Amino acid sequence: MGHFKFVYKGYSLDLPAQKPVIALRASSGSFPGKILDDFVNLDLRILSPKFFFDPNNDPEDDVAQWLNPCLDTQWLDIPVKHFQNRDYRSLETIHVNFQGEGTPNRLKDEDWWEAPGLITTYSDEFFQKAEISLRHDGGGTFSAQVLGETQFGTSFALAFTAPLTVKLTAYRNTLTAEQLVNWFDTFLRKDDFVFSEERRGEDIYLSGIVR
Repeated sequence: MGHFKFVYKGYSLDLPAQKPVIALRASSGSFPGKILDDFVNLDLRILSPKFFFDPNNDPEDDVAQWLNPCLDTQWLDIPVKHFQNRDYRSLETIHVNFQGEGTPNRLKDEDWWEAPGLITTYSDEFFQKAEISLRHDGGGTFSAQVLGETQFGTSFALAFTAPLTVKLTAYRNTLTAEQLVNWFDTFLRKDDFVFSEERRGEDIYLSGIVR
């Protein structure tokens, strides 16, 4: 399944990685005027079971507290131009190198204006720097590696494997399911995926997985 390693307040922890997610997300209509952009969000997530961190066997110690480890990169934008030949496997050629807000973002040819992800320990800790890489293992399954340090100095090294999934959403009848899939097909072949549809009131949710 992988590992969830980090150094918390000087203590090295090596925890199990659970419920891994590697997903491409996009939506229209989440707020007035919101349309599909020329990028998708690369959403990487893993969890590790919540536990009471008490390295000194003293519940009254300042270090002792509940930790709820989690990775979340829902703010990581990947311009669709980086997908080669409309092939989902080319995701493994995309490398993320975040060295802090205001440093160059070579994915979008501009500066990073916010951290693309966070690690949760006792609280949310946004990336101060991070490197993210993926490898296609075959059959639509990818291995992800996320290395870096948070705003509070927590260093981390995470690794996990998961099938690539797709989440496309049209809120408030802004697009039809067909329009969502056709937009996706402009940069990744829709026939490489199996999509299922769910409707909730005026909202359409499409979930895709590699065939």
